[in-house]
Amino acid sequence: MEGTFKKAKIKTINKGANGIFSYGGSTKTNNTGSDGTTVNISDSEITTTEGNSGGIMTTTDITLKNA
Repeated sequence: MEGTFKKAKIKTINKGANGIFSYGGSTKTNNTGSDGTTVNISDSEITTTEGNSGGIMTTTDITLKNA
């Protein structure tokens, strides 16, 4: 699975609210070839304003460009 964010403006205003969250892994198989996702973020702005809020929380492959 792949997620792409381009020219995105993401803002969270609550405690513990993440901007982009991606938790990879397949619930159906134990095959590493089917596990995980890829997140691509380009020309984007991510803002968090409260405590315990992560801009990007991921356990996957990620590509950042001008973010």
